[in-house]
Amino acid sequence: MGPYHRTDAQRAKDFLQSREYEEYVEGRLGVPTVTRFDSANDLDIYVPTDVGDGWYLEIKEKIQQYTKRWLLLDGVEERDIFIIDELTVRRALLKYPKVLFLIRDNVGDADGPRLFLVPLWELVVAPRARVNRVKKGKWIVDMSKWPRLADEGDIVEAAEAHLSTGMWLAPACLGYEEVPQA
Repeated sequence: MGPYHRTDAQRAKDFLQSREYEEYVEGRLGVPTVTRFDSANDLDIYVPTDVGDGWYLEIKEKIQQYTKRWLLLDGVEERDIFIIDELTVRRALLKYPKVLFLIRDNVGDADGPRLFLVPLWELVVAPRARVNRVKKGKWIVDMSKWPRLADEGDIVEAAEAHLSTGMWLAPACLGYEEVPQA
């Protein structure tokens, strides 16, 4: 099976929808921001803070169900799979740990979009498969254990709560159950 190719019209529609959602999210934050939506080398939103260096928000969406070729994680249903560019993750690592990913899943729930606010330190340790798609590295990750968010208006409070905990330094496997001891 060859690579899936999107038409120019499909790419243009995706870009417009993504930009509308990015601008919507920026408006919902309710704090001063610096946006870099057009940058190929930076994260979407920088939120400066009075204390520290501020933090970054990268916005991603799942806009269609994935075909069987992407079901590479044993026991993980399609609704809980998300595909992200490895290059985006590597760029985010340059600003570690002050990066959070807002993932809007538009197809995983019949009742409407599911929102996930995923700290970078949870994304990089999530169960995943790595593949190349048309010479671009992709991560297929399991969203089922990620923190959910009720509304985009909750991002700032949730981000600051995540960042204030220092959880990226915790020795435990975040979001995962204990293995029973023999």
